Amino acid sequence: MNRVRNECGDVGEFRLADRDVVLLTGAEANEVFFRASDEELDQAAAYPFMKPVFGEGVVFDASPERRREMLHNQSLRDKYMRGHAETITNEVDRMAAGMTDEGSFDLLDFFAELTIYTSTSCLIGPKFREELDWSIAELFHDLEQGTDALAFVDPYMDIESFRRRDSAREALVARVQAIMDARLAEPAATKEEADLVDVLLSIKDDDGGPRFTADQIAGMFISMMFAGHHTTSGTAAWTLIELLKHPEVLRDVVAELDELYSDGSPVSYHSLREIPLLEAAIKEALRLHPPLILLLRVANVPVDVEGYRIEPGKLVGASPAVSNRIPEDFADHNTFDPTRYIDPR
Repeated sequence: MNRVRNECGDVGEFRLADRDVVLLTGAEANEVFFRASDEELDQAAAYPFMKPVFGEGVVFDASPERRREMLHNQSLRDKYMRGHAETITNEVDRMAAGMTDEGSFDLLDFFAELTIYTSTSCLIGPKFREELDWSIAELFHDLEQGTDALAFVDPYMDIESFRRRDSAREALVARVQAIMDARLAEPAATKEEADLVDVLLSIKDDDGGPRFTADQIAGMFISMMFAGHHTTSGTAAWTLIELLKHPEVLRDVVAELDELYSDGSPVSYHSLREIPLLEAAIKEALRLHPPLILLLRVANVPVDVEGYRIEPGKLVGASPAVSNRIPEDFADHNTFDPTRYIDPR
């Protein structure tokens, strides 16, 4: 992709498996890509290989209207978002409590498990989170490993990573089914106790039976957690790695946090808006190590980009990994320098 950028500029084309991909890089071309609607540049058509992970009728196997409905999760509303900071803090404290004063651990594994707990607690509900353990993180790892490049060619190929992916999904569906059975046997006593599982179970079909099966609910939950699991855990790990590699920046970040919480006040939605240096460090880690190096869409209509026309049916890609290191846009583009966001340049 760097070669496409170097030889063709903002708009180029390369072969990915058995498909040609029009690659857009640079600010102007990215503007077209990221502002396009699903009706113009469709995500679902570009990711059919995710169906074995999410299941039928969920996310990329659903219509654009259905996908928009899935975003109407009440946990993403401002009222609930304000409480997520405390929830995440509690989960971090629980994980940290199991650590000794010294030793070693795998950063990515640690953040992968932590992100499972924070995402389920915030997006589905604390009650559901308490019904999970570390094995869920292992199942999600197997799901993620089943999205490698070969899935782009044939997601049902008989290979080990895909077999583990399918087994992991079956195990997650079984876990959700057991939770559903327990909830039906002992429903939430009050509305306040109910979480997303209870809400979905309360929805009936025309015959009065459950509207959603365990497979469908598992697919919804996998999609909700999958969307932020890999990206969040990877970004958290890379941020800490870069801070450890740059002790002078780490020192300043720790000083910023110590000053903010010196009075013993808890982490809150508002206080998270008062940590510019840490926020800048996270942005810089994302710039250097984007969790998704290539995003894909399929053109449904003719799309014009910088004098070039992309015809309907074409696969279109944007690469943060390439765009984030364009020397003309980022001075010292390979250097970890959070101050570029404090003093924008």
